[in-house]
Amino acid sequence: MSFLETTVSSKSSDQTRVMNKRNAIGQAIVAACRLRTFISAIPMDVGIYIHRHYGSRQLVDFLNRLGFCTNYNEIQRYENYSSEILLLFCINVLYSAM
Repeated sequence: MSFLETTVSSKSSDQTRVMNKRNAIGQAIVAACRLRTFISAIPMDVGIYIHRHYGSRQLVDFLNRLGFCTNYNEIQRYENYSSEILLLFCINVLYSAM
């Protein structure tokens, strides 16, 4: 039995929720120990969610200072990149349909 299995356990039958908690805690521990050499998807996902739903740079910056999400510039870079990829995909679909 691992450290996280003994630390985070539940008597309920919702094992998916327990696994999500274990994964989040495990990634936070590794990210705190390895700083720049480990890139976790969770802070990026949190930042993208906050940016898309609330559009608040101040909230993203605040959560970034607390270590819960990536910085605002990284989120904007991701958003620009994903929109470019979507545009290229649409262009390829249109040309292949001709």
